[in-house]
Amino acid sequence: MSLKKRMLIFIGVPVLLTVIILAFASYQYSRSLLLEENEKNLQIEAAKYASDVETIVSKEITYVELLKQNLERKVPNDRELLETLSHLTRSVKAAKTFYMGFEDGHYLDGEGWVPDAGFDARKRSWYTDAAGKQGIVISAPYYDTASNMAVVTISTEIKTNGKKVGVLAADILLSEIEELVSSVKVEETGKAEVISQSGNFVAHRLYKTGDNIYEVESGALRPLAEKLMSNVGRLFEYRFNNENYFFVPQKIGSTDWLLILWVPKDEILASSTGLGIFMLIIGLAAVLLVAVIIYVIAMSVVKPISRLSTEVQGMADCDFVYNPQSPLLVYSKNRDEIGQITQALLQVKRTIRELMTQANDVASRVSASSEELSATSEQASRSADNIARAFEDISQGAVSQAEDMQRGAEAMDVMQGALGENTQVVDDLNAITKEVFQANENGKIAIAELVDVTRQSEQAAGNVKEVIENTNTSAIQIESASDMIKSIAEQTNLLALNAAIEAARVGEAGKGFAVVADEIRKLAEQSNTFAEEIKGVVSDLTGKTAEAVDIMNEVGGIMVQQSEKVDQTKRQFDVISMELDKNRTTVDNLNRSGEKLAETRDNLSEIIENLSALSQENAASAQEVSASLQQQTASSAGISAASTHLAEMAQELTEMIAKFRV
Repeated sequence: MSLKKRMLIFIGVPVLLTVIILAFASYQYSRSLLLEENEKNLQIEAAKYASDVETIVSKEITYVELLKQNLERKVPNDRELLETLSHLTRSVKAAKTFYMGFEDGHYLDGEGWVPDAGFDARKRSWYTDAAGKQGIVISAPYYDTASNMAVVTISTEIKTNGKKVGVLAADILLSEIEELVSSVKVEETGKAEVISQSGNFVAHRLYKTGDNIYEVESGALRPLAEKLMSNVGRLFEYRFNNENYFFVPQKIGSTDWLLILWVPKDEILASSTGLGIFMLIIGLAAVLLVAVIIYVIAMSVVKPISRLSTEVQGMADCDFVYNPQSPLLVYSKNRDEIGQITQALLQVKRTIRELMTQANDVASRVSASSEELSATSEQASRSADNIARAFEDISQGAVSQAEDMQRGAEAMDVMQGALGENTQVVDDLNAITKEVFQANENGKIAIAELVDVTRQSEQAAGNVKEVIENTNTSAIQIESASDMIKSIAEQTNLLALNAAIEAARVGEAGKGFAVVADEIRKLAEQSNTFAEEIKGVVSDLTGKTAEAVDIMNEVGGIMVQQSEKVDQTKRQFDVISMELDKNRTTVDNLNRSGEKLAETRDNLSEIIENLSALSQENAASAQEVSASLQQQTASSAGISAASTHLAEMAQELTEMIAKFRV
């Protein structure tokens, strides 16, 4: 496949696909934007028409509410009320009639209709629907049999001073709502309908007012009705009669009615179809333009490359002759990649011409040099033989030196063993020194703890002595108190005896007092007895505390002696610690000396090993040099032969260069 075709395929096809994909994506995106915008417009229109219907209904409700307010302030007599109802019936264009039923069952009608004698307003649906309810009640739409017109009843309960009077109602014609709904047009065939949330048609172009969407067409519209009731205020798509439609159900104010706005989906998307055709035309034009541009670009690239290919083929045939009419000189002036390639080819031709000229010169020089090299290699072979014999003598001396170094190394091994034993002894001395130093430190810690304990013991003994002395003082005070109790008991006993004598003198009246006096006397005797016992106990306690005080004095003296002995022991441990520090310094010096000796030993051993290795290496190197010289001698012979072969190759190179036309 030619380069031009490949460029058209590999560039044109991706560009074509890119344009098609962009056109399709733009169409889909524009279509979605148009659809979204139309959906919003449909929802706005549905809300607007629902508001218009609510305005119509609200206007009629206002008349009923105004009359209700007047009646609740004061209910006129039947004649005045009938005049008011008749006036409203004539004045309100959309109202068929205003009427009112009362609690006693009688009825007044603004059209002047008079019911039969058995008519009871309280049994009518418009009455029962509003009775007991607040606000306005709107009935389901129906056809009035008398006028054969679609109406809806607006009713409300009337109360005066909290007492129910009756129900006021008005039959409102739906003609104005029907006219409004029938005037709605969306796109080409889109329409609007009004139904109640119970499914009754209020205004529809096909069905009568009062028909139910769940029942018409043998229930075929029930799925649509359920979608309408569950998507109030939202747009949804529904397929009906083999065609897709957009529906927007919108609630109408305070009523239970829904305004349904519907339109075929194809009509909404009609504008996007025109947009798609327009974008298709633009895409095809773009593809055609791109194809032309690619063709022009391909020709501008392929033509120079074809000419350059011819030149390269000539170079492949060894033709490097300078041609002033060559296309290379024309295209080398271009400021693009073709110009760069052409300049490179011109440089290649110049370089190869120069190389061929230089190669021819070099071939001549190589031929001459090969002869000189042959003579030089023969001389080098003779010199190598002399050097080989000298290196054999050096090798024998190196072997003897290596044997002497080996004996020195064995002597160093014996010295190393002795130094190892010395190091072990020093290590044992270090370990013992560390143990003694640790034991001394532990002893100092124990002495410090003993000093603390001794001081605590002295303080505790002082506290115990103080407590015993306080106890002795308290015992003396208790003994004094017991003497006082005994004295008080004796006086109480004497007073009780005197009281008993005085009670005996009084006679019968003093018996109770005599009994009390006798009890007091007994208590006094018991107190005297207890005081004697306390005194005995206190005497024993006083004696024992005195003994305890003497003992604590002796303990204090012992504690002082113990404290002195502990201080002496601490001073002895301090002296031991100083001596151990000196000993540790001496051991550290010994360790450093051992380490230096070991280091010197290692260095000396390493030097001897290195010398031994060098001797061995010298012997081996001498042998290797001798072998290399032998190889060199053989190589010199080979070089001589190669020089002859090189002269032959130089001749062949000269013949090959002659084939290039420069």
